[in-house]
Amino acid sequence: MLQKVILNQKRILSCVQDEDEQRLDDFDFVPSDKFPLKTEDDFEFIEEYLSIKVQRREAVKYFTNYYAEDWDEWKFTGKLLSKLISNDFAKSISWEGTEGSKIAFKTTRLNHTIRLAVLKIFNSDLSQSEKKVQRWFCTSKQRGK
Repeated sequence: MLQKVILNQKRILSCVQDEDEQRLDDFDFVPSDKFPLKTEDDFEFIEEYLSIKVQRREAVKYFTNYYAEDWDEWKFTGKLLSKLISNDFAKSISWEGTEGSKIAFKTTRLNHTIRLAVLKIFNSDLSQSEKKVQRWFCTSKQRGK
């Protein structure tokens, strides 16, 4: 309940304040307790959270903290996905989605935010990251829980 109140408060502030007046440190609440995402409700909560531009920027900063110097784009994307989405829940997601049974990750705000985090670290056309995301979801059944 408290998370919804905070989310609504931030949404109101983002509409009321001029973007130049908003400071990222005013929005330091990244709902890290939701990670890794385990349910569709968690996923929907994060999608709504990421709908606010300032919060999306904060999430990008949060995601880039998982980067290690010796990683390439492929490895960073995979490690980030494993921190953000549980293997069990990943089985209900695919790149394109399946009508009625799987979430289409390609068009989600979470995917967009991951891409922004990749671009913050790497000078990239995002092809390796996209391939890794697709592969990661395809192999979710093999990873177990």
